[in-house]
Amino acid sequence: MSAIVVVYTNIEDLDRLAIPAAIYTETLAHNTSAIIAYMEANPSLLLGFAGFNSALKRANQLNSERKCGCLYTFQWQTQYAVVNSVSGSLYLTFSQQVELYQYMIANWYGNPPASYMRYLSAIALSIILRLKQTKYIIDNGGCICGSPLVTRSFSNNYEFLQFLKQNSIYL
Repeated sequence: MSAIVVVYTNIEDLDRLAIPAAIYTETLAHNTSAIIAYMEANPSLLLGFAGFNSALKRANQLNSERKCGCLYTFQWQTQYAVVNSVSGSLYLTFSQQVELYQYMIANWYGNPPASYMRYLSAIALSIILRLKQTKYIIDNGGCICGSPLVTRSFSNNYEFLQFLKQNSIYL
């Protein structure tokens, strides 16, 4: 296995090639329901996007303070890895993280095209928010009315809490 830093010609390419390979076509087609179903079935990808957002935001913050950060290791197989037959770890340099974060912010609402990574991040973060809200309700003595997930329903609070535990989701 080898470690590879992503090489791209422009930021739009990076935005497109960083998409998880498993949901690449759905992302390009903006098939939100298919993406939600995949993320709910694969909590590691869901949580990977939360970490991805945090890493990019932190890189931008460090950059504004004239500091430097570390490489970011993708937690999923990217379209870049598939296209370039990369079998090892794939990294973003500090400057690439800053550039991608700034691109995602600048292209938040289809300016003209919305950033694909921003689109995926928004979906992942909205799912995590629903999970947090449901956990909060349970922690305060409430009962789940309906499911916080689109693709899975829970018959009781215990079943939901077991789902979180089994998938190592700590909210």
